[in-house]
Amino acid sequence: MVTIQQQQQQQIKDSGVIVEQELKRLNANQLYAAVNNASSVLMALGISEAIFGILAILLPIFSGALFLALLGGAVLVSGVIEIISGIAQGSGGRTVVGIITALAGLLIISHPLFGFAFLGALVGLYLIAAGITRFFEPRKTGWPIISGITGVVLGIIILAASPAVSAGVLGLVVGINLVLGGILTMRTSSAMRMALR
Repeated sequence: MVTIQQQQQQQIKDSGVIVEQELKRLNANQLYAAVNNASSVLMALGISEAIFGILAILLPIFSGALFLALLGGAVLVSGVIEIISGIAQGSGGRTVVGIITALAGLLIISHPLFGFAFLGALVGLYLIAAGITRFFEPRKTGWPIISGITGVVLGIIILAASPAVSAGVLGLVVGINLVLGGILTMRTSSAMRMALR
């Protein structure tokens, strides 16, 4: 025979199970909505990134100049922060590094041809170094050799090129990177939506 106390305990237990199931359902709905919203935001970001990448590819010198201006601004701000931090901490070395960094930022902004030449030299040297390392891979035929030769040739061309060509190359690199990043972001968004089904 079931007592009243046992009935009450069973009702409380059943109520707890119902509440727990309802909370799980609510959490699942909230999670579904959050993932759905995040995937929509990611898709919009991916599309925007790809569009800006295409524009950068179509206008490589402009996008290279814009990237360089943003880079110069970031270097300048970093230098100013370093100066303030150095003064606040009484660190002469840090203050000097901040001054040099800020001057480099100003130089990049005020003399974009210098910035393009410098970045072009860095990219050219990187391509040459990366190309040379391909020759020392265990497999010395096929794609590694072709990739190595291509890297060395492109590196030499960029080193010998004018700053305007360096600006164009920088713009193309930024554009291609944006397009590929946009595609990857859109694929991530699609994968999130597929997981919701």
